[in-house]
Amino acid sequence: MTAWGGRISLCLAILMSFPASAVSLEAENKVRALVVPKQQTVLSAQIPGKINRLTVNEGDRFKKGQALASLDCTIHRLQLEEYRAELHGAEKTV
Repeated sequence: MTAWGGRISLCLAILMSFPASAVSLEAENKVRALVVPKQQTVLSAQIPGKINRLTVNEGDRFKKGQALASLDCTIHRLQLEEYRAELHGAEKTV
């Protein structure tokens, strides 16, 4: 079986698993389908912040424990430096 034959067979197998109302055939052999995930989840962070970088795109697969995004922690680093300076000053005073 050629690569195209395998892809077409896979697409047809996927489409056959959807209810008829979810699939419509259009002109020029285009197929439209509504794909609904089996599982969903809400992602949240322990600290508020601006997303600096996304490591995956919509529809990509990822593994358990893989970082999906990184946050801009500039403000938190500055606060940490300030707290360390205060601690250092307090230790010198004591």
